[in-house]
Amino acid sequence: MTRTLLFTGGYTHESPRGIHVFAADDPSKPLEPLSVVDHLAHPSFLCAHPSRRVLYAVSETSHFDGAAGGGVVAFTIDGADGRLVEI
Repeated sequence: MTRTLLFTGGYTHESPRGIHVFAADDPSKPLEPLSVVDHLAHPSFLCAHPSRRVLYAVSETSHFDGAAGGGVVAFTIDGADGRLVEI
């Protein structure tokens, strides 16, 4: 069976953990937690590149990287363990 990765993001007011990665290998079994990105505030929109090697995350904040407004962060996706590494 092919490993399918599921990425979830959301607002992080109550938790610093922004992006969760799960394995969805078998629809009859619970999702398997794989990894967490805990340094990105409010990753409210996620989009995987068609190659499935890069995940883009919108950080919906009033300030990002020292400037006014939000930002976009790209991560490489490790398909073996679901780890996200910021590019």
